[in-house]
Amino acid sequence: MSKKIPSSHTLIKMFKWATLMAFRCYPELYDRDVSDHICIHVLTEFVRADSLYWIKDKKGRPIEEIPDMIIEGDVMCRGKSIEKELAVQEHIGNFSLFMSGLFPNTSQKPDMRLRAKYRIKDRVFMELYLTLHPLEHGLDYYIVQGKTGYEKASSIYKGLNDIKASVLNKLSRRFEAYVCLMQTIHEYLLAPSPNIG
Repeated sequence: MSKKIPSSHTLIKMFKWATLMAFRCYPELYDRDVSDHICIHVLTEFVRADSLYWIKDKKGRPIEEIPDMIIEGDVMCRGKSIEKELAVQEHIGNFSLFMSGLFPNTSQKPDMRLRAKYRIKDRVFMELYLTLHPLEHGLDYYIVQGKTGYEKASSIYKGLNDIKASVLNKLSRRFEAYVCLMQTIHEYLLAPSPNIG
């Protein structure tokens, strides 16, 4: 994992500002612990690609596709412990929220010209999902994966860390709404911001 960015860093202040402004647009979603989770564990951690792709395969290569993340974390497959499964499931939730909220166009069903740019396993799983749910779009695949990751992590956290379990449960239950919140955060991050340095 990469070095932690200090909380006094201008980038963190910008993330906090954008998150606060987005929650003003969605006051019904506001929860301090959820806001902190989004700011710290989604926006700040994923600034660095080594945090976005911290899960590694047996050869030490970063895993970039959700199906492979699931296999690496599952204690019945390759996961070495329940702690690893917990970390991977939470990561899948965070990863899906980050990608579908900040980069929704990469989550859409690719047309024939763009297929080579998409990760193969995610594309295959997305197309299978869309075959079974023809009225939906590619973003729904990531929504399902994010909700499921958060739900599984929340159930593992119960009794270990009830606050964390509650946060992840809220993110799972209202995942679509939090994707909209993340898209609003993205808009604020792109807009000229007040002097927050």
